[in-house]
Amino acid sequence: MKHEVLNELMENPARPLSEIARKLGKSRAYVGKVRQKMEQDGTILGYSTAVNPKAIGAQCFHLRITAPDLEAEKLKRLAIGFQRVHQCLQFSSLDHVLHGEFDFLATVMTTDAECLCRFKKMLLENGVEGFEFVPVSKSLIKFGHINSH
Repeated sequence: MKHEVLNELMENPARPLSEIARKLGKSRAYVGKVRQKMEQDGTILGYSTAVNPKAIGAQCFHLRITAPDLEAEKLKRLAIGFQRVHQCLQFSSLDHVLHGEFDFLATVMTTDAECLCRFKKMLLENGVEGFEFVPVSKSLIKFGHINSH
């Protein structure tokens, strides 16, 4: 039953538990317990929202970082710290790249051009010099939380 509940949540994370329960022929309480267990055991890592950046006056960029000596955890801490303090920059991903010309790739969204300048300054102040921001042409971007672990 775990997989059936998971499939329904992956199709639409905002679907009410009562709808999932009705479709699967189970009680709402049962489906809620299955979902909670998957959240606790790490099967479900979180939820995200698909955003149309143009609808909110935002711009999206791919952040490409070339810094072979930079540790992924340090970069995540910098990004999370910046996000908490300034709350003007959202990350949809922050991934370590194993092949290619970049070491890290992230997708960021902001409605504040000055925020992007502050983020660039923070990267430089923390010794991250090889980076570039490239505008994203996709119309919908998924945004969620960067896990700190």
